[in-house]
Amino acid sequence: GGTVPRPRRDDWEAAAVWQRKVTGIKELFMRYPIWSTFTYLMNRRGLPGHYTPRPRLALDAATERNLAQEPIVEQLYAPAPAEV
Repeated sequence: GGTVPRPRRDDWEAAAVWQRKVTGIKELFMRYPIWSTFTYLMNRRGLPGHYTPRPRLALDAATERNLAQEPIVEQLYAPAPAEV
């Protein structure tokens, strides 16, 4: 969560971190229903609404719990570390 700092040019370590995040999200969309998962992620981010074309198929409670426990989801919604 929070504001994302802009990486410096040639910061390959930061690029690798972001690439792992993007890959993790892509893998979520491959394992879970893409539109329902996207809606869940946006709603959890505080952006209400349905991001699903009709018919709108919501995730059931068990799938939502499993999704919330995915490492990439926990990472995306973990509180940002305090700046020193």
